[in-house]
Amino acid sequence: MRGLKGSLYTGINFSPLAFPDRSDSYTLRINPNLRNEDKLRKENFMEKKEHLAFTQAEEILKRNDFSQNYINKMLEKMRNEFPTEKLDDPDTVQEQLLEWIGETISIYKDDAAVRKPRIMVLVGPTGAGKTTTIAKLAASYGIESDENNVRVVEVRIMTIDNFCLCGKEQLEKIGDITLIPVSCVGNKKALKKEIAVHSENTDMFLIDTVGRSYKDEAELSAMKKILEGAGIEAEFYLVISANTKTSSIEDIMRQFERFKYKSVIITKMDEADRIGNVISALAEKGKTISYITDGQEIPVHIRKASAVHFLINLDGFKADCEKLKKRFPPEDADQFGWKTSAEKTYLLKKCSVEKKYKKWLEAIKIDHNALLEVPRKQWTNELCLAAVQRDYAAIHYLTEENLTKEICLEAYRQSPTAIRYVPENLREIYRKFVEKK
Repeated sequence: MRGLKGSLYTGINFSPLAFPDRSDSYTLRINPNLRNEDKLRKENFMEKKEHLAFTQAEEILKRNDFSQNYINKMLEKMRNEFPTEKLDDPDTVQEQLLEWIGETISIYKDDAAVRKPRIMVLVGPTGAGKTTTIAKLAASYGIESDENNVRVVEVRIMTIDNFCLCGKEQLEKIGDITLIPVSCVGNKKALKKEIAVHSENTDMFLIDTVGRSYKDEAELSAMKKILEGAGIEAEFYLVISANTKTSSIEDIMRQFERFKYKSVIITKMDEADRIGNVISALAEKGKTISYITDGQEIPVHIRKASAVHFLINLDGFKADCEKLKKRFPPEDADQFGWKTSAEKTYLLKKCSVEKKYKKWLEAIKIDHNALLEVPRKQWTNELCLAAVQRDYAAIHYLTEENLTKEICLEAYRQSPTAIRYVPENLREIYRKFVEKK
């Protein structure tokens, strides 16, 4: 074919102005009903735009400190997707708003294929609650033992903050209660060495970091250098307090991007009057939430993050908790066996009792009289036997409930005349046990 030049099209004006668009008028002549449909659409849009439900939705979102950008997107979604006939039902509007808000909350899902040892590093600004969160995580994961008294998950706490004495003491205290080892390192080389030395016998390393201003570039760079010692498998989590202003949250996330954090931990939920600021900032940055803390008690006040926990804490909304749980089921399970608050409380108490018991046993092995320091209700065969092994005269302290064949034979082994220390009302029982040996 020939080109346009020299063709029969030469000299024709192809400007749009030369050919006025008659498609609309033509279409309407063919199908006049379209004019009515178009008019209805415009009326419907104007009716939605001016409806009181939009004003109320904006007010309730503002009351919860959602950012204006987030609010605008929600209102736009209402105009485009919410049926006009349901705008007069406030409960239905709120229910739909809650669901849409829930859809913007991204929850971090643990990778079941994470290699052991898992290395979790918590970073964040001063006062965010990193140290307390480390203690809660350590107690949550590291307090359970199996039937052979072997710890199910071997946890080790590490801190690179040599200057915050109160933080270090807090970690050492939780380590003392739970028998979880705590170590302090001050540089990249020491951190790398500590991980290498204990990797074989550790399932999870929890690393606490220096609390510094997120505006201090030099300090953040120095901390990043030290944390390179954690290796490329290390997972970084950004800790942010729920009562942080929206603008500050955005600044914090931007400044800590250098650590390439996997997810965010929201702390102090119990201290925050509004949480729309957190939801807005994280949604707009596309960040996930892994854990939330809502109190000071260790390890109870920490939980896996869930959209429901945020939604039921929004002010002014009528939230149907059970319905929300079905819509946004929690992600509680993980490869390390995350426990409920009740389970963690029980295990911590159990751990504390076990630690006390070990101290009693150690004391009795040094001095048999230490048995008398133990409440009689908690005398076990092991404690009583340890006392008699230390000195057979300790058999004098025992009652019929405690006098076992094993203990009698141990006293007799040490001295055939040990019967003189046996209470008179128990000597017949003692003789029967010894004679049957």
